[in-house]
Amino acid sequence: MAARRLNPSILEGEHRSRVFIGGSYRSASRALLSSLASAARDVAMIPVLADEYDLAVPEVDVHDTTLYLLHACRLAIFELSAMSGALMEIERVVDYGGIRWCYTMTLRVGRGRRIAMDGRFHEC
Repeated sequence: MAARRLNPSILEGEHRSRVFIGGSYRSASRALLSSLASAARDVAMIPVLADEYDLAVPEVDVHDTTLYLLHACRLAIFELSAMSGALMEIERVVDYGGIRWCYTMTLRVGRGRRIAMDGRFHEC
């Protein structure tokens, strides 16, 4: 059974305690977004991930609902390792006056062909 979707009109907490977590919601990147959400919870913030919310008419509502969710958060973190729809959100976060951080990961091949991932936060 699929997880029940949240109502975007009823958000947990207050504006000051919410952090929007954006990036690619495809399965390969979703685990990293979940890790960022967990880290937000560890510091008493309420993560908001757009793919957890119900869209009555997805092809119409995805744009407006996602921007609404972003606007309802004081902070935003964007994972930018893969191209995704987050570019629209990053562009608007400045208009909303939110504090924003981007998380980027780089894959590098080390000695012995070992692959390492470096991740870092920086201001968008």
